[in-house]
Amino acid sequence: MYLLKLSFFVFVSTALFSCKFFQQGPVIDEDPIARVNDSYLYPADVSHLSTSGLNVSDSIKLVKNYIDSWVQDQLMVDVAKKNLSEYQKTIEDKMKNYENELIIYLYEKELILQKLDTFVSPSEIQKYYNEFENNFIASSDLYNINYIILPKGIEETNSIRNWFQKSDDKSRANLDEWCDNNIILCQLDNNSWLNIDEAAVLFPLNKYYTNRLKSVNYHFELQDSTHTYMFKTVEYVKAGEQAPLDYVQKNIENILLNKRKVKLIKNTYAEIYKEGVKKNAFQIYN
Repeated sequence: MYLLKLSFFVFVSTALFSCKFFQQGPVIDEDPIARVNDSYLYPADVSHLSTSGLNVSDSIKLVKNYIDSWVQDQLMVDVAKKNLSEYQKTIEDKMKNYENELIIYLYEKELILQKLDTFVSPSEIQKYYNEFENNFIASSDLYNINYIILPKGIEETNSIRNWFQKSDDKSRANLDEWCDNNIILCQLDNNSWLNIDEAAVLFPLNKYYTNRLKSVNYHFELQDSTHTYMFKTVEYVKAGEQAPLDYVQKNIENILLNKRKVKLIKNTYAEIYKEGVKKNAFQIYN
């Protein structure tokens, strides 16, 4: 009889689910499908179970497993409540506090999405960098590297090598144009700062070339089985020296954005409190 009733429920709920019946809100006066003491499980409570694509047997099994799990959990909750009755108020207070914290968190998150100005100008970043330069000390050696990584054996390798090693405007224009028209890894602007671990990911460095990276404007060329690597160090900063702005720019941007978030939330709290005073929305008793 139980399986027959459950089969009928699965058949009906599957049909209703496919018609988006359960998406129209809770059903009023529906018969429960399970009970544990004073707690009831209704069809709407299992409407999130999708039985589409399952045969009747598998659908019954899915729903039955969910009901059995709900029954076991509810029995455990009831026993826990009886045995923890002296702590019940503490639990309820914690749940209420958590609910309030969650509501505030979600509101603050939505507030930030809607009202936070996320554009940080270069002048703001520069100003913060200048004011707090002692906070931006390189923890490891840093290298500003220009590089081109080519598939091994392409016809233009000699021309690219020639352009890369020269510093005249025509060579640079030729190199820029070639890089723009081909899908390769290429960094020719003087703002690509890397530490040694990051450089080792890009280039097949051995101990010799790792040491030579400190040689500014020295051209390197390495090969492995698939690629040719051309690179040179434009600038070098030792560990313990001030880190360059380009290297810490993203970090500064995040710091400034976080300060804006804090200020936005603080001002919102102040506005809400001021409005509460104006409307006499609260009272503090002595």
